[in-house]
Amino acid sequence: MPGHPGARGPTLPNPNQTISRTLIATLGTLVALSAIAIDISLPAIPLIAADLGIAGADAQYVISAYLAGFGLAQLPIGLAADRIGRRPVLFCGLVLYLAASVGASFASSLPEVITARFVQGLGGAVGPVLARAIARDLAGGQEGARLQSLLISVLTIAPLMAPLVGSGLVTIWTWRAVFVATALIGGVVLVLAAAVVPETGQLRRHAHPLVHLGHGARAYFSRRSCWVGLGMLSLPMAGFTAVLTASSSVMADVFGVSPQQFGLLFSAWAVAFLASTLFNRRALTRRPPSSLLGFGTTLLSASGLLLALQLIAGDMGLAAFWGGIAVYILALGLLGPNATALILEDIPDYSGIAASISGTIQLGLGAATSLAVAWLYDGTTASLLAILTGAAAATLAWWWLLGRATWPDAARRQTP
Repeated sequence: MPGHPGARGPTLPNPNQTISRTLIATLGTLVALSAIAIDISLPAIPLIAADLGIAGADAQYVISAYLAGFGLAQLPIGLAADRIGRRPVLFCGLVLYLAASVGASFASSLPEVITARFVQGLGGAVGPVLARAIARDLAGGQEGARLQSLLISVLTIAPLMAPLVGSGLVTIWTWRAVFVATALIGGVVLVLAAAVVPETGQLRRHAHPLVHLGHGARAYFSRRSCWVGLGMLSLPMAGFTAVLTASSSVMADVFGVSPQQFGLLFSAWAVAFLASTLFNRRALTRRPPSSLLGFGTTLLSASGLLLALQLIAGDMGLAAFWGGIAVYILALGLLGPNATALILEDIPDYSGIAASISGTIQLGLGAATSLAVAWLYDGTTASLLAILTGAAAATLAWWWLLGRATWPDAARRQTP
């Protein structure tokens, strides 16, 4: 998709050329920006509670606050990116992310931390929304799905390394170090984005913003493929949001896991996710994304069954708890990239709005589950297992009620 004539920055890659590894790595880092902000702070949550003299459940709102800001920013970002360009919106968000990270590092009370995290989430939302929209601008079809899968493979480096880095930082310094780290990361990403990310948007300044949003929303919600992809993206990710919110508290309170051990266990989940996304990218050379969505749903259902047995039988030990979530995360590596590509493939002219609508709903549901698991947490695994089991069951129901989606064909790739 051509960039607009007045775009500044790096030249848009020729559609017939291979997208550079540097650009892919930068887009992958942008997708991972919020995962970094969340995952690096997980080992710090018990220490935030201890230092500020608050309950462990209250400290979990540090995650919920980020997710709330992240979710609220999705639609404005997508609309602005389609209207004024990808790059200006990207830079504004990254600057806000960096400034809020610095603010969080100086916070002296829970309300201050929560406020800074909310603002950090507002800024951090530009990463995944615009990286996915730019990826769709650059490639469509199964190649687009492969690119989305590759970006998510890069994304897995964040949960692989971030908890380990966070564990090390809180050990040698304090919980404030994790927010200093996110500020440094935000600065590096800002420089990289300025250097290599091209302007790929087709600007629509002639249309009123609300009219443009209305056209994009109508295009989105009139397509069955978008509905299917939305459910397959949002429902399982809501369950994983509960894992992000409560796993550090559960492992510390129920299984006696230290922050350092938690970093290792969480990173092992990230290895499972990376393996799944790499398998998915390879499988896309032989199978359509809709087929892999079905396989991912089957895997997620198996995880839901294992987690439900633990919920019914009571505590089955750390290995069973960790293993059930590991299978859940394996399924996410298949569902996430294919569901995203399924949504964006059918409405390329509104990729910014499509990515933001998906993100808004996904993050809104994720924030709700994050708040629910924090509110229901009673020092056991029950609330987390219940939410994960429910998310797996809802995903399976969504898949079978709507039917197995057919990958959109060229005849339907048109904008109303």
